[in-house]
Amino acid sequence: MKMVHEPDVELLSAEDALMDVDKITATIDKQNIETFLDHIPFRFNIHGNLRDRINDFTVLLCRLLAKKEYFWKYPDWESVPSRSGIYLIFADGVCIYAGENKNLNSHLKALANGNIVPNFNRKLSQDRKTEYERRDFIVNKCSFRFIETNGNGNEKEKQNFKHFIISILNPQLND
Repeated sequence: MKMVHEPDVELLSAEDALMDVDKITATIDKQNIETFLDHIPFRFNIHGNLRDRINDFTVLLCRLLAKKEYFWKYPDWESVPSRSGIYLIFADGVCIYAGENKNLNSHLKALANGNIVPNFNRKLSQDRKTEYERRDFIVNKCSFRFIETNGNGNEKEKQNFKHFIISILNPQLND
């Protein structure tokens, strides 16, 4: 009879992962969180066990959530890089969409002009029928945060991180 080998990995539940995020953010004030997180190694090529992967993605998510919030109504496009990255869109302080693009600057500008990515546009157009209503919502009600991923790993890991974000934050406009 063959025995099934159980992995020697202690799995973290989503609740435990969120508790870790809460512990990290509760121990430091909001103004110093980004500086604090900058001292934690940024590793996108994650080859460790499952707990290490979850912890690394949790740190990256904390880093992303601590980033500067940009508003489409008052854009600062010079601060948005023309490099690859993952972005979050917020409405009333709640994450409504997580996405990625190879050129954050042009992609996020296009969103403000009503040239919206297909998945985001399809979901957004369920409540806002016209392009004007969608653009008005984005410019007047939404903000975004981003983290650059250029040169920090492969496309598969970027996708894994994006899916991790979606599973944790559950943005309403992601499929």
